Amino acid sequence: MTVSKRFLYFILFIFSTFVVRSANPNGYYNSITGKKTQALKTALSTLLLNHTVQDYNSLWSFFPSTDAHPDGTVWDMYSSTVRNFGSTSGMNREHSFPKSWWGGAVLPAYTDINHLYPSDGDANMAKNNYPLGEVGVPFFNNGVTKVGYNIFPGYSTTSNVFEPADEYKGDFARTYFYMVTCYQNYTWSYLYMVDQNVYPTLKPWAASMLMKWHRQDPVSSKETIRNEAVFKIQNNRNPFIDYPQLAEYLWGDSTALNFGLATTPPSIPVLATPTNDTRLDFGISLVGVTKTRTLYLKGSNLNSAMSVYVEPTNNYNQFLSAVKSVTKDQANAGVMVTMSYKPTSTGNHVGSVLIYDGGILGSVKVNLSGSTIPLDSLKAPVPMVATAIAPTTFTANWNQASFADAYCLQLYSVTNGQATLIRTIDSIPDNTVDVTGLESGKNYSYTLKTRIGSVLSSESTEMPVSLLSGIVSATDVNGLSVYANGSAVYVQAPSQGLSVELFDYSGRRVAVLRSTGHVQSFEALPLGLYLVRCNGIQCKIMVH
Repeated sequence: MTVSKRFLYFILFIFSTFVVRSANPNGYYNSITGKKTQALKTALSTLLLNHTVQDYNSLWSFFPSTDAHPDGTVWDMYSSTVRNFGSTSGMNREHSFPKSWWGGAVLPAYTDINHLYPSDGDANMAKNNYPLGEVGVPFFNNGVTKVGYNIFPGYSTTSNVFEPADEYKGDFARTYFYMVTCYQNYTWSYLYMVDQNVYPTLKPWAASMLMKWHRQDPVSSKETIRNEAVFKIQNNRNPFIDYPQLAEYLWGDSTALNFGLATTPPSIPVLATPTNDTRLDFGISLVGVTKTRTLYLKGSNLNSAMSVYVEPTNNYNQFLSAVKSVTKDQANAGVMVTMSYKPTSTGNHVGSVLIYDGGILGSVKVNLSGSTIPLDSLKAPVPMVATAIAPTTFTANWNQASFADAYCLQLYSVTNGQATLIRTIDSIPDNTVDVTGLESGKNYSYTLKTRIGSVLSSESTEMPVSLLSGIVSATDVNGLSVYANGSAVYVQAPSQGLSVELFDYSGRRVAVLRSTGHVQSFEALPLGLYLVRCNGIQCKIMVH
């Protein structure tokens, strides 16, 4: 071997060693070395599950540090539309791994920022909860997102899939690798891309396609920067960004091999998590309402107890740690430390907690923040017209409140204009929810309350819904909903006390009623075309 080749190999060895060590910050990944296939995936799952679970409504405050272009605009992997974080109109907080796939329950995956991205609303609606795939002829294509029938081998060619732009295919592949690893024990409601097992979890066709994308679109600086930002927010990382070769050990050409990496020497005490300048945000609260967050504290080779100290600076008296210290055994094994925010005044509050000792050099600082609003700022959301109406289900919708942790929906059965409360759905994190298990042909309505901690707002106005069996047609114009069913026309006026008129095709008024705000009907109508008029709004409806 020539001297120049020896030198080149030496440089490559030094570089590869540096990359491995830098990707294993303070021994974060020590527990996965020496394992393969199922044991490796399970060790990763155990590691990744231990993270700080955030509020869904806090996501918009995190996205500027995780998903911003260098110029500060939103980095949207679903469209090329340029948007600023000052306004989120037309955007969604997108579960790139659809939440319906695990049933939509509010589990840690619901707010895991490793798979949540800001997205264009139209693209998000078009992609629905379809699996990833490669599209032949798209029915939706905005230049970044394509939706249409799949052409990738192994999955149905008559089923719709979502295909991201080439520059983001690797991003989505590594996101899906993370999700099926971290949450491998979830029960899946949809099996488009996954099987109900711990390993390999991904279906063969899905693993093949994602590995193809992973290899063709390597890890970018966008992903590595995002990975560091997420680490400071929720105390865990995407290992397939830190170690792209990991995917080969689980679904690729290295499954027969044990995964190895450089680990922290046993003589050096280090704290893997939290990392310095971790951000622990408690979101919005009310005076006297306590909110909690957890920090995952884990180190290697720690040789004494670790102190958890709320610094007496800024608004420190608004924050509290459940413990003042943890033993070295707890810290080396990994332990959750509960932090609390119990504000005594309104306004924005900041503080910090120091974690030190255990033999580590210096200390780790965690930044604490929370905001408190007056009680009269807690307002009910505004209900919107229900969608996806079926014989026994519908989707309730509402405008998001300015301040909210979650929402509470109250469902009423409406008979002869009288509403009876029959169900309450609480702690809804988003501004939509599916309401199921209803009776076909019945009339319902729903109201909303906003929740912050244990406190609920006043109740919103009602939104009527009719689950008519055998609906022939339905029309909704500016809040006036009209349905035809058999020989009857059903109407839902925007509010009560309005005059609702029914005209036949010749223009003759055949009936009139005073609106109650609930579903009402014009019965025993001859076949034909009718016009419903209310408060300057009119709808045509056909009775077949």
